[in-house]
Amino acid sequence: MAVVALWALAAPTSQLAERINVVLAAWLFVAPWLLGFTDLAEAAWNAWIVRVLVAGLALWAIFDVRRVSTTA
Repeated sequence: MAVVALWALAAPTSQLAERINVVLAAWLFVAPWLLGFTDLAEAAWNAWIVRVLVAGLALWAIFDVRRVSTTA
């Protein structure tokens, strides 16, 4: 996610990096079950909380880029 975030900073008008972050956030949601660490409550909650933050910020960036590109 950090690499994709740096890529997004390098290309601020591109939506591809933000869309990849949304996909990575979806992975974070299912990771505790797929990787089997749901019994580790702190790790599972960390993945879910980070998922909400990453998805929210990525979606906000997608709509913000759309708004800026349509008004420019």
